[in-house]
Amino acid sequence: MPRATIERILAAAQKTASWCNSQPWRLAIASGAATGKFRDVMYGAASSGNRTPETFRSTRRYRGVYLQRRRESGFQLYNSLGIPRGDKAGYARQALENFNFFGAPHVAIVHTDEALGVYGAIDCGGYVTSFMLAAQALGVATVPQAALRFTPRWCASISVSR
Repeated sequence: MPRATIERILAAAQKTASWCNSQPWRLAIASGAATGKFRDVMYGAASSGNRTPETFRSTRRYRGVYLQRRRESGFQLYNSLGIPRGDKAGYARQALENFNFFGAPHVAIVHTDEALGVYGAIDCGGYVTSFMLAAQALGVATVPQAALRFTPRWCASISVSR
């Protein structure tokens, strides 16, 4: 993807509203060889099964319609990939694809200062939405994911270029 396209996406997303105009999002973008290096380290670490503590606590429990939606979405995904219901090994293999970034040529990591807590996280969510809408408007597909929440130390140990 041309750098000019990435810069247009970033310029549009930067206009995202934030609490007290703090604009707490920080962004690291990996392209080319940096994407490959990041992918290799992240996939290797995730494959090892050694997770670091999460930055944010996991959802306590899905219930009712939220559980139904989550299950239906998962069943549709696995079915489309030929993974039968109940195939836990297949589910685990597919989950590792989060750390291959589904083959994306670029990876954007959006993060914030931990001290900002939930406010920083909410503002980052707004930024991610703006980023994805700007990308879509320019014909660029994106895949948001939260799997990296298990890996803050792995992410911090890798130098990527913007």
